[in-house]
Amino acid sequence: MEAKKQRPEQEYVELKKAYEKNRIMMGEDHPDTHACLDRLAEYYDRIGDYDEAIELEEELLSKRNAL
Repeated sequence: MEAKKQRPEQEYVELKKAYEKNRIMMGEDHPDTHACLDRLAEYYDRIGDYDEAIELEEELLSKRNAL
């Protein structure tokens, strides 16, 4: 099955919403929350916002190292 193409703004909104939902329901340290944060970082990398992508990846690495 082919993934639906989304406008960048719509993709961001959906990724951010998924991250916030997982963070609230499962907690900061849950693997699904980490996966959502990683997808947000990948989104920023794809659109060329490398500073934000690096910031999120560093946050994710810090969270994973704390476990």
